[in-house]
Amino acid sequence: MKRRTKKKIKYGIGFLIFILTIYLSGLYLIQDYFIFYPDRDYQSPSDIGWTQYREHPLTMKDGTRIMTWYAQGDPQKPAVLYFHGNASQNAVFAPYLKAYLDKGYTILIPEYRGFGNTPGKTTEENMFSDAIEAYDFLKDEGYSPIIVHGFSFGCAVALGLTQNRMPDGLVLEAPFASLKQMVAETKLPLATFVLKAPFESDAYIQKVTSPLLILHGTQDKTIPFHHSQKLFSLAKSPDKTFLMIADGTHFLYKKGSPDLIADWIARRFN
Repeated sequence: MKRRTKKKIKYGIGFLIFILTIYLSGLYLIQDYFIFYPDRDYQSPSDIGWTQYREHPLTMKDGTRIMTWYAQGDPQKPAVLYFHGNASQNAVFAPYLKAYLDKGYTILIPEYRGFGNTPGKTTEENMFSDAIEAYDFLKDEGYSPIIVHGFSFGCAVALGLTQNRMPDGLVLEAPFASLKQMVAETKLPLATFVLKAPFESDAYIQKVTSPLLILHGTQDKTIPFHHSQKLFSLAKSPDKTFLMIADGTHFLYKKGSPDLIADWIARRFN
């Protein structure tokens, strides 16, 4: 009887280990589908009627050609390097930057690999390395100052860039503290143990020395407001500003964030 009980326990433990292995393996394999939501059908600037931008493909060091949208403004004014969120494509976000165009700022929006007509796989390594090369393109073109603006997931890319290139100014619009913390807050059991890339913005922000602006809506249900509070408390920049947007949701352009950011840049860099 005891032998039979021990055998059942042994089989039970083995079955649980098998189920756990399948569960964790599945999470590891499919996690990108829960993190990135790219548009596959590409739209050009002319398709959406925003001819202030032009397509400007950049060839990365590994030979991959990423699509960027490039709006050349006044060379004596700031240039903005913009990183959008984890969904859609450049065509969705470019119109939100009208306030920059109105002020004569140059804008460069690099697309992520796997989005629109940019080939490749969306990984932390690729996102960070492509960001560096996009920044270097603006630098080589002679632009100064260069402001890096990230929205949502793009904030993690912007902060990743700062580990190798320090922009003249940094704007984080609805950022998360880290992808690991976001996943932990979903309460999905053990998901953080198989996360491929933690996107550690909370570590990266501590090295930022540039003027820093963080904006977040108090009613953001996508990335909770407390993530920005944490990042701001960790930031060591001597010039840092936190704008709490009352009743703002995740998409702060509805509350006039582009104008607020453009004014912040103008006060410091024009």
